Formats: sequence, C-alpha cells, structure tokens
Amino acid sequence: MSKLYDTWDKEEFKAFLMIHLANADLKVSQDELVMIMENVNEETYRKVKMVWDSCNDYECIQVIQKLKEKHFAGEEGKEQLINGMMEFAKADEIVSTNEKIMIAAMNKIL
Repeated sequence: MSKLYDTWDKEEFKAFLMIHLANADLKVSQDELVMIMENVNEETYRKVKMVWDSCNDYECIQVIQKLKEKHFAGEEGKEQLINGMMEFAKADEIVSTNEKIMIAAMNKIL
C-alpha cells in the first residue's frame, strides 16, 4: 500500500472519505461526484483517487483510522466525521443500504 497519505491534509483526507463512501454501493452517482468536486479541486481528487484505487478494503480502513486521529481527534472529531459522512451519503437523495452499513461500521471502527 502506498504511504502517500502520510502527509495528507484535512482536505485530502475528506476527499478519501468521500471517494470511499461514494463507492460503498459499487457505483458513484453523478450527484456524489459533483459533491466531491465541490469540496476538493481536481488535482486533489485525482491524487487521492489514485491512492484509493490502489487500496483494498482493509487498507482503506487503515488509512481512515490513521488520518482520523490526525484530523478529527477524540469523540467530538468522530461525531463530526460520522455526521459529515451521513450528509455526503444524502448527496444523491438516496442513502443506500451499503452506505448505511459503511457509516455504521465506521462509527464502530473509529
């Protein structure tokens, strides 16, 4: 797994989370892609997507756990992160079962 994420800032971490969540139901909707691009520039998106594409599910969880502590420490940070994930999941107006499961799993893992 690439360690390119070690130096990521909060924006890059949020991009990774959005990409990961958008792929929870195995398809990224146009609304989800628009929301990602409204939050990060194209260069950041491409860089983060390249890392996401190279990770398996376990590696994605490792990245999220590591960077969560760096950018969203403590219970308050965890709450912000989970709430942000739920808002993002609502981007296409339908929160899929897989998205709900992923958010619930992240809530337990983090």
